[in-house]
Amino acid sequence: MVPQRRVRRLTLEAFWRAHLKGWRDSNLNQREYCELHGLPLKRFGNWRAEFKYE
Repeated sequence: MVPQRRVRRLTLEAFWRAHLKGWRDSNLNQREYCELHGLPLKRFGNWRAEFKYE
């Protein structure tokens, strides 16, 4: 059985990976993309930095 914390982490990663891909595929800057989708710009940047070297 997978611990609940691990499930939550994987769910968050999938959510932010999908948004980061959506942003890269768009012609919008980060601020515009976040405003359009109701995402916190700071958190978007934090997740972007987390996945930067993958």
